[in-house]
Amino acid sequence: LNLMQQLRKERSAILAERATFEAEKRLSVGHNQNLADQVKLDVGGQTFHTTRKVLTAQKGSMLETMFGGRFPSDMDDRGCHFVDRDPRYFPLILQYLRDGNVPVPPWGPERRALVRGAGYYGIDGLLGLADSRSLSHGLVAHWPFDEGQGNIGHDRSGHGTHAHIHDPHWTLGPDKRHPALQLSGTQGRISFPTLEAHIPIGNDPYSISVWVRKPGIHWCYVVSWGEEQPNQVTGM
Repeated sequence: LNLMQQLRKERSAILAERATFEAEKRLSVGHNQNLADQVKLDVGGQTFHTTRKVLTAQKGSMLETMFGGRFPSDMDDRGCHFVDRDPRYFPLILQYLRDGNVPVPPWGPERRALVRGAGYYGIDGLLGLADSRSLSHGLVAHWPFDEGQGNIGHDRSGHGTHAHIHDPHWTLGPDKRHPALQLSGTQGRISFPTLEAHIPIGNDPYSISVWVRKPGIHWCYVVSWGEEQPNQVTGM
């Protein structure tokens, strides 16, 4: 009886030790996994700390290829992965990968540098974000001409440079669902009486973009500017 009790006691002690060992093993594996998920980058001489999850957030990007586990990545004696790029805008790259959003700088050298960086790393989402936020930068006026009635084309930029439509004919666009403006080609034209106050005059550059469809017309004015032919789109 005493022998059986002793064996049970020893067996209970062994099981307790094994349970303790398994618990410590799980903690060790979790700790090692966390260490493996941490990544240290040397970007152009500046060190950044992040995680493998962040770097692989954009599928198909250069960073996802480097740290996705499909290929081995080299480290220096400090444990850093070296990337030979300008480090100034890399924090914005990381912020976008973490949050899916980032404050995009106004169009200029900083925006162009960010776009180049996003293109180099293959961060397509950030490229799309930068492009979408550049469309409204410096916008003077926007006339969709989708009113469907009347002779006023409303400026959707918020500047109030509404257009006056002469001899309007409203129809449906190519999709046969949305309104479109049709001009006769003789009296039909669009004038912009307050536009000159918003468009830079002189040597300052500006651009005008127009979408027109002119069936059966071989030549016409699309945009004219000046005193003889006041600010107008005519003959579409």
